Amino acid sequence: FLDDLQWVDSGTLTLIKDFLCSGELARLLIIGAYRNNETGPGHPLLFAVEDLKRSGAHVEELGLFPLSVEHVNQFLSDALRPVNPSQVDALADLLHRKTGGNPFFLHQLLQSLYSEGLITREVHSQNYRWDMEGIGSYPIPNGVAGLLLGNLGKLSASCRNTLVIAALAGNRFDLTTLSIVLDRSEAEIQNDLADAVRAGLVLAGEDGYRFLHDRVQQAACSLLPDAERGELHLRIGRLLLARTPPAERPGRLFEIVTHLLQGASQMSTQQERQELARLC
Repeated sequence: FLDDLQWVDSGTLTLIKDFLCSGELARLLIIGAYRNNETGPGHPLLFAVEDLKRSGAHVEELGLFPLSVEHVNQFLSDALRPVNPSQVDALADLLHRKTGGNPFFLHQLLQSLYSEGLITREVHSQNYRWDMEGIGSYPIPNGVAGLLLGNLGKLSASCRNTLVIAALAGNRFDLTTLSIVLDRSEAEIQNDLADAVRAGLVLAGEDGYRFLHDRVQQAACSLLPDAERGELHLRIGRLLLARTPPAERPGRLFEIVTHLLQGASQMSTQQERQELARLC
């Protein structure tokens, strides 16, 4: 499963075509997801799909549409487990209007409503209750982006600063990189990230951390003024280059070069620009 193919590079597209047209991998299924509002006419992905069809590869396309009111009703019935399913009808209609049926938006909104006490759970009966009037007037500025920024704003300043650096590092990040850039211990950073994990904005795994969704990463990035991003990317690239042992550098080359390129306009010496060219 390959997600976010709207950002795919030509090398990956060539590899996919080789896999699907080789004839030697008949039992291989590749599922790709992309946003069609970001793949207009002339996008390499669309050309690649048409090329695959002409080459004889079996290609099926499925459109994923917003949830209907009925879907939201089923979602809420499963999540809130009301005694009578009709109890969620009005709530489903309200949340569908607020979210436009976007499942990620719906999930984030429900978490926010719960944290704000507009959805509560009774201790003895374990039943959920909700404040329809309060939910109806709950402000959501700028859709899901505004909601995520509001959720980020509830975190500590230290946690937010860590997430900004993590967002610049990429959708996936690790404690070692953040420790180098922030000049703090991995234990301190792990403690910060625990708040973001509890808030459902970041997921922790055996190989590090990742943002729940690229919208969360974008929201964290937006906390940093555009003018400062290039300078910070350059600082991250320089620190990674300086503190990565030569034997380990090949494994982090793409990461280092990506940051240096995004901060190249801030480089002040010809020597550093020539070193970047060599790394490229």
